[in-house]
This record gives sequence, structure tokens and C-alpha cells, in this order.
Amino acid sequence: MKYLFDTKPFLLWASDSNRLPSAVLTLMKSSEAPIYLSLASMREMQIKSQIGLLDFRHPLLDILIQQRDVNRITLLPIDIELTVMLQKLPNLHHDPFDRLIVAQALTENMTVITNDPLIKQYPIKTFW
Repeated sequence: MKYLFDTKPFLLWASDSNRLPSAVLTLMKSSEAPIYLSLASMREMQIKSQIGLLDFRHPLLDILIQQRDVNRITLLPIDIELTVMLQKLPNLHHDPFDRLIVAQALTENMTVITNDPLIKQYPIKTFW
């Protein structure tokens, strides 16, 4: 099974927060399942940082490189096929970044690491 981080749980993981449930921490510490982060999440973090909604101790690029190298998190690109999936999604959630994450999970058959109730409304697998 492949896992895709939602943005907020990724931020909790990258900040060494103890607010993640033990099941997520166990998953992250195991090396059995591939873990991904959407470039949509990266863009969302960059925008929120620019407008003052997020404050990072280190540059975002450094955080992403560290997560890739140390915690084996792979960045998942956004490709043109996602536009087809986005058009098929019901309009349950108006956050464009979350909709991209849902579309990627559906397209790539991934389980989304999230506790977002709006994301959980979609016909995707979630883990939290």
C-alpha cells in the first residue's frame, strides 16, 4: 500500500509533533510502505508561509530535502491526468489543494494520511 500525506499531518510529522496518533508514528518509522507528499502540499505550504500563516524554523526546501533523505518521503508530481480526475470529483470540499490530494490518491490508488473530515467524505482510503 502507498500512503500520501495530507499537508497538516505532514507538518506535524516534520515538526516532530507528538500530536500524531501512534499508528501514524509507527507507519512512518517502518520502512515497509512508500510515503508520498504531493507537490500540491508543497505549494500550499509555500503560499501559507509567504502570507504569514506558517512560520518555519528552516527554509521549506531544506525541510523537504531532509524529509526525502532521512524519512524516505517522495514528492509526488502533479500531472495533466489529474485534471480529468478533478472534474469527476463531487464538490464536497472547496480547498483546491485538498482536492488535488484526493485526486492523486484516487489516480494513484493511495491511502491518505489525514484526519480531515472533509477529505474523508470522498471515496478514498484514509489512515489516521
